[in-house]
Amino acid sequence: TGEVADIRPYVDNAKVVVLPLTISDGGLKTKALEAMAMGKVVISSTIGAAGLGVRDGEQLFIADTPEDYIRILETLQKQPRQMRETGHQARQFVMENFDNFVLSNRLISFYKAQLA
Repeated sequence: TGEVADIRPYVDNAKVVVLPLTISDGGLKTKALEAMAMGKVVISSTIGAAGLGVRDGEQLFIADTPEDYIRILETLQKQPRQMRETGHQARQFVMENFDNFVLSNRLISFYKAQLA
């Protein structure tokens, strides 16, 4: 669809969000976190997952070839319980690591340490 003002309606209707990022521009990483915060399963390339601190197969799935994406999608289609669990873990991960309150507290702690 190209650029949209709000991805939530698109993500809300998806069972899986696929982000085959091939260059590191940061934009799609934000999309991964947004989808994960909505409890969606994300399949991303290694580049797209880099720096997020996620574990492959726990908070999202990593795929770098078309065959990897297909294999993961087929597995998830056959295992809806795993899909739900991964979506739950993805949301939990974002809430524990990227929530505004959590990030604000980390920043405050950083500044306090610099003043000490």
